[in-house]
Amino acid sequence: MQDPVNNSKTNTSQRSTLIENVNVLTSDGWLENSRVELSGGKICAVGADVDGSASVMLNGHGGYLLPGIIDLHGDAFERHITPRAGTVFPLDLAANDASLISNSITTFYYSITDGFEPGPRSRETVRRLLLALENLMPRFSCQSRVHIRHEKVNTELHDELMSWIAEGRIQMLSLNDHLPELDNPTATERYLAGLRRRVT
Repeated sequence: MQDPVNNSKTNTSQRSTLIENVNVLTSDGWLENSRVELSGGKICAVGADVDGSASVMLNGHGGYLLPGIIDLHGDAFERHITPRAGTVFPLDLAANDASLISNSITTFYYSITDGFEPGPRSRETVRRLLLALENLMPRFSCQSRVHIRHEKVNTELHDELMSWIAEGRIQMLSLNDHLPELDNPTATERYLAGLRRRVT
């Protein structure tokens, strides 16, 4: 008969952890200098509901504890693959994933521009990014999704775009029109300056 006292496997997954001296963001706002108790990998008590009997005690040192942030529209990853015009880095995106997690973003939508420009916002780049992300997502720390930002003036290859939706390869689609008004010289020059930064 197994000795329950000396059993090295005794409910280690059920041990509770108490984090004290932490500012907690709840659905009702901030709880300052509060406490959070976790058990089995889940939050089981917050603030006044914590009974203080946890087996592991941690000091939050006045830090902030909040739910993971969901970024529905992130395109800064473009700088990881094209840090300057005319350069294309490998599509491993590990640095982008590390940056997201270190900034408390736990769900990220890769907002990929499906445009008419050459280079980083072309349909060819979209294809390459989709394949790269499908291979990389299982290794990412951040839960990742794909958001296609389709430029309405890109009128070609709609069947391919619709197939991505039907196959579940993209999770969000938005329709954009970033072309400036042609009778607005200031807006036109601003657009052309941005285009030159991306592709020349």
